[in-house]
Amino acid sequence: MDARDLIIDYRELYKEFDARKYQKAFGQYCKDVSSVLSAISQEVENSDDPGLAIEKQAEILVDAVRSETIGNDRIRFRSTRKLHLEDYRLTVALFLMPMLQKSEFSFSESLAESILKKWKKEKMGDFEIGTYEELVKGFERSMIDVFLGKN
Repeated sequence: MDARDLIIDYRELYKEFDARKYQKAFGQYCKDVSSVLSAISQEVENSDDPGLAIEKQAEILVDAVRSETIGNDRIRFRSTRKLHLEDYRLTVALFLMPMLQKSEFSFSESLAESILKKWKKEKMGDFEIGTYEELVKGFERSMIDVFLGKN
């Protein structure tokens, strides 16, 4: 197991776009990837250079997303590749990054930063590391509040 396994069922996850459903989907995601995080933790702890091991995991994840989207020759149209990349970006931003922020593993924050750095370096889209609490609060806002510009 490696970081590529942190992106699972990505299209199913954001059918859950309100606060209550997001919380449930986020909990399920965390449960589903807990064994992957444990395996990554073991690899990082057993490594002679933990920083390098973290960077390797970030590279594995970003390269896997790249090969499934931008570099996927089975997808005929560039626009379709971009849509698939956007799906992955949403999964990373809405599930992976907040999960790493909440994680109790010592390497989690470094892994999140390494993934974001590699993601931006590869020009695969821009996003910031958000916390679970910020996202839930955002999903709780009504669309009326958003359109009226209320905070």
